[in-house]
Amino acid sequence: MVEIVAFYATHWCSACKRLGNFLEDLGVDVNWIDIDKDKEASEIVIELNNGKRIIPTIVFSDETFLTNPDKNLVLHKLGSSMYDVQQ
Repeated sequence: MVEIVAFYATHWCSACKRLGNFLEDLGVDVNWIDIDKDKEASEIVIELNNGKRIIPTIVFSDETFLTNPDKNLVLHKLGSSMYDVQQ
């Protein structure tokens, strides 16, 4: 089963808040890392996204990542059967 290793975000990002809260409400362990407070995390996001600081960036235990994904894509990646969640 794939799990979230890191949820790179900031607390001012509304997309990050919505997705993070949604996942937490479902009981998904979200390892929220604020890239404004963690320089190394910010550099990881920039490296993963080809020089761009795009959030949320989610890294999974299978060493893949998603950048600014919608809820359904994250649920699918996590192996959930809930593919038609309301956006």
